[in-house]
Amino acid sequence: GKKDVGTKSEEADGLKKPNGSAQNLIFTMDVFMFNLVLTSTDEYFDHKKPAALAQAAALYTEMIHMLHAMYDSQDSTEHMMALGLMDRLFYANEPIDRLPKLLSRWTPGMYGREYLCDLVECTHVTLRLLD
Repeated sequence: GKKDVGTKSEEADGLKKPNGSAQNLIFTMDVFMFNLVLTSTDEYFDHKKPAALAQAAALYTEMIHMLHAMYDSQDSTEHMMALGLMDRLFYANEPIDRLPKLLSRWTPGMYGREYLCDLVECTHVTLRLLD
């Protein structure tokens, strides 16, 4: 059968473009969804729930991937939505991004390797997005 092969830049970045079903998901992402996930990371940290915190961080990582895809989209609506979300996440007077907080709170032995990998991946995609 035909193999799905990404472009050179996709392979070099390690970033994948969303397929058709993922594009429907893009339109459900808004500031409130990001805020909900990011606020939950604070709550899980404060209540010492490392498994729940790891799940929230994994979800945030997927959302950042989706945001990157929206930003790179040929669809002007998706691109504009991405700019709006990025403004609120990173550039607002009170940015809602929690990645620096998540990184500073990480302690060896407290969280699993998968959580650390999610943080590293999220950092990578965030830096690519802000580049």
